[in-house]
Amino acid sequence: MNIEIGTEIVGNWGGYSPLSLGVVTSIHDNGMIEVNFDDLDGYSLFRPDEFKSRLDYYSSGTPPIGVYIDEY
Repeated sequence: MNIEIGTEIVGNWGGYSPLSLGVVTSIHDNGMIEVNFDDLDGYSLFRPDEFKSRLDYYSSGTPPIGVYIDEY
């Protein structure tokens, strides 16, 4: 998985919440990745190991909660 500025991200928060669509806006010197989601105020920070492949999202039948790289 390659994460760079401009990579599209999908957040699945669970609990009947809608999916959040986001984009990577910055990668900090300490490795934290900044994502700006369409339905959240401000930005969110994630560690690189928190991202899952979008292919994993569909493989389980029921999408698990998590943050996914929107790749096909």
